[in-house]
Amino acid sequence: MNDNIKYMSSVFLANTLIYPIDTAKVRYQNKIPILNKNILGGLYQGYLLNSIITIPYFTGKLLLYKYISDINTSIIQRCLVTSVCETIIGLPINNVIIQKQAKNKALTFDFVKKHVGYRSFIFQFARDINFNLIFFNSYDFLKENEYKLSCGFISASLAAILVTPLDFLKTNNQLKNFELKDTYSFLKNNLKRSWYSAGHRFMIKGTFYGIVTFLSSY
Repeated sequence: MNDNIKYMSSVFLANTLIYPIDTAKVRYQNKIPILNKNILGGLYQGYLLNSIITIPYFTGKLLLYKYISDINTSIIQRCLVTSVCETIIGLPINNVIIQKQAKNKALTFDFVKKHVGYRSFIFQFARDINFNLIFFNSYDFLKENEYKLSCGFISASLAAILVTPLDFLKTNNQLKNFELKDTYSFLKNNLKRSWYSAGHRFMIKGTFYGIVTFLSSY
């Protein structure tokens, strides 16, 4: 029970402080103005809905991984099970949250019904499985090598940087900027755009926001 309270209180605090940065990340990755005319630039759009799912979501993820770690399973099996559960449980509501962060729309039953679902499940799962593999492997390695104070920060930063391209694809696909069958042309167009204009911004748009967002959970 102590672990439940510790995880839930930590996730609640981190989610409250970091949510505006996550909203900024979604808007920045999709070329949407980060601030609007609402209070605090509308950066807390979708916060209530996000809190309802995020607190049990991340608490459950950490407890699930801890439980699986106590039985005889490999780290790959632990990451696989955790990532599958993340996608199945978290993605449907995350699709609604992404829409709220990007658009100034009222949160109605029709709005939720329209956007809830498993759109972008391939990118979500690919992002989560890679993040978990990088994070938990590097976390265990650093912890065993006397980096206990910084192992979480370093592991989450490294994982966040490496999965940002997948996160970029996920949010763009969730906002229907491209369909799955158009993934290749979407990448090609962004490569061209990056070569002639913003180069270093290609696919890593929002890397800083992404790192801070992921760090909030670990």
